[in-house]
Amino acid sequence: MARCGYIRLPETLFILIRFMMNFSLELIRRFVRLHELIKRKSTGDPQAFADRMGVSRATLFRYLDELRDLNADIDYDKERPSYFYKKPPDFSELKKILTSLND
Repeated sequence: MARCGYIRLPETLFILIRFMMNFSLELIRRFVRLHELIKRKSTGDPQAFADRMGVSRATLFRYLDELRDLNADIDYDKERPSYFYKKPPDFSELKKILTSLND
């Protein structure tokens, strides 16, 4: 049995929870990087952007759709070439959730 706060958990469940937390943190880090590159207008074309993120083009497009689900208005400038925000996403709800987890 492993201890997680005040709860005793079977070792395999404890390992699974730690894995899921680490996976979630990695996903959050990827979205932060995605957001920063778009905000700076330094993504490059879709393939270069996917390469910089270390994902496939299909995964990159899924990530962009996730940001759009947060009401981000993302467009692509062929001349630059880079993605950019016409309207950035509202991360206020996400920030509240993350802050409450740290309390």
